[in-house]
Amino acid sequence: MGKIIQPAHAEIGRIISELLGKTATVTAASEPAVASHVGIFLFRDESLGMVAAGDAAAVAYSGSALTMIPKGVADEAIAEGKPTEMQVDCFQEVMNVVSQAWNLAGGDHIRLVSTKSAAELTDAERSLLAGGSTQLHVTLDVQGYGSGTITFGGV
Repeated sequence: MGKIIQPAHAEIGRIISELLGKTATVTAASEPAVASHVGIFLFRDESLGMVAAGDAAAVAYSGSALTMIPKGVADEAIAEGKPTEMQVDCFQEVMNVVSQAWNLAGGDHIRLVSTKSAAELTDAERSLLAGGSTQLHVTLDVQGYGSGTITFGGV
């Protein structure tokens, strides 16, 4: 089993900003995300390393910003509590790229292997999200879209 080292909020924001081509500000959140979709990250030895749960707003806004889906479409998805398939696919790409922040922070290498709805989590993934050794709750504010919460839980 590997080791996770948390990156600085600014580093996460920088990486997401570069991907989206928009300012993405990452700050500490006071509460964990109410998970809509969750990225699953493995270490090189294929053991579970980290999960990243985005609430509906984080998924819809970051996913929409990546492909320039209008903010109104993201707002509708949030109001319905269900991001679109395209928004979820794009959120997966955001989580894939944001893994760089953890790899650059000096921990063991992790990689995104999948993104799934919160209802599909295994017991091990749910446990890591609820109380892993490292917990990071952040607010992601995407310029021109809005903000949502992401919780990163690692071993």
